[in-house]
Amino acid sequence: MPVSYTTLRNSDWEFIVCKYLKRFEAWVGNAASMGGRHTLLDSVVTQLSLYHMSMWLMNKTFIEKLDKHRRRFFWQGCNKKKRYYLVKWSRICRSKEKGGLGIKDLRKQNISLMVKWWWKLETQSGMWQDIVRARYLRNRTVADVGPRFSDSPCWKALLKVKEIYMAGRKINIESGNIARVWSDPINGLLPFKDQYPQLFDICNIPGCTIKQVFAVETGSFFR
Repeated sequence: MPVSYTTLRNSDWEFIVCKYLKRFEAWVGNAASMGGRHTLLDSVVTQLSLYHMSMWLMNKTFIEKLDKHRRRFFWQGCNKKKRYYLVKWSRICRSKEKGGLGIKDLRKQNISLMVKWWWKLETQSGMWQDIVRARYLRNRTVADVGPRFSDSPCWKALLKVKEIYMAGRKINIESGNIARVWSDPINGLLPFKDQYPQLFDICNIPGCTIKQVFAVETGSFFR
């Protein structure tokens, strides 16, 4: 795993490409059927980058490079003679229910693994959660956190996928410290700002949590 105080470059991830190529060379790709290569791609090759994708948000250029090697192996194995690619790779990576072959989409997998850290930060407790909350949240909710110049590369990467997490996030009301009155889909319902847009427009505290509502002075919540 590369360690850096700056954003990682494509060259820092070349060791993953080397892992891919080493695996491909070890297999007799010409002898394997297309179904066999499909199985090898999903069960072995894609897993080689799984851990690294759970820690860093890789850029599109590098993921396209990985897909280039995966495509080549899928369509022509280890045969150096070029063959036609009969179907777009994006269609092959669709689920079987949607007409694809179910091969993992690396970009979506990378984002999903990164989004999971936000879920763990909000729903679980532990040493790393305490450190992150003290360093970055500072008594704020996840929804209120924004980028700062001093943020670490890892935290900046997490912030890039935060909106994806927020879009699919559902809140169950407990203490009210996390749930935002207007923006969160509480108990699976539409956010109040979508149900009552006119009230939202005249609210003085659009980002307030449920707990904060009860601390607001009477008459100051709306304009």
